[in-house]
Amino acid sequence: MQDFDLKTFIPEKADSAVILLHGFGARGDDMAWLVPCFAPAFPTTAFYCPTAPEPVPDYPMGYQWFSLAEELQRLERADLRDFDDMCFSMMTKARPAVRLIKSLMDKIEATHHIGQDKIVLAGFSQGGQLALQTGLTLAPAVAGIISFSGVIGLLKKDEIKSRPPILMTHGTDDATLPFAAHEAAAAVLKSIGADVTDVVLKGEGHTISDEAVAAATGFLQKHLQR
Repeated sequence: MQDFDLKTFIPEKADSAVILLHGFGARGDDMAWLVPCFAPAFPTTAFYCPTAPEPVPDYPMGYQWFSLAEELQRLERADLRDFDDMCFSMMTKARPAVRLIKSLMDKIEATHHIGQDKIVLAGFSQGGQLALQTGLTLAPAVAGIISFSGVIGLLKKDEIKSRPPILMTHGTDDATLPFAAHEAAAAVLKSIGADVTDVVLKGEGHTISDEAVAAATGFLQKHLQR
């Protein structure tokens, strides 16, 4: 997997960082709108918005961290009977992207002279899964993980290297990743002893709502400003 385009927002002196990972068919720019929401409360935090290196077939303006062709067909049918198998497939395909994000973290740590405990991984949808999968397989632990409308399956025991605090937000009316998928993912995380804050967005779809942004701001204040 090749390197990626990167949109950055870096203060004069950064003592922490947030990596914002976009969803399927989007770009790093599509997460940049969150920076003005967070930055006033975090003036010494650097924000990184990478664009995935793989273009979505037949959609040259959109990018993906890994292919979702098979999974999208199943989700369109609301077929969650084999949710664990579907998540296992996505997590297997995500491994090259996980390595790419870990490489980006190494560069961020070297640039700002900070440790992983000063980095938060955040993502939307496919980016939310990538944030979860990357963060749980890192040691030492990152400061926290934020998943907006993302899901994850059960990791192998030897893959879990840490259990950082996690914020998950999900709309009850999500037609892209059904709320039932979120409930299953939250249960998986709690089963491995993860510290999960679960924010249910009543009546919301597949989105990052104002309520989700407020929850994320509070989460960052608690875990990034330690």
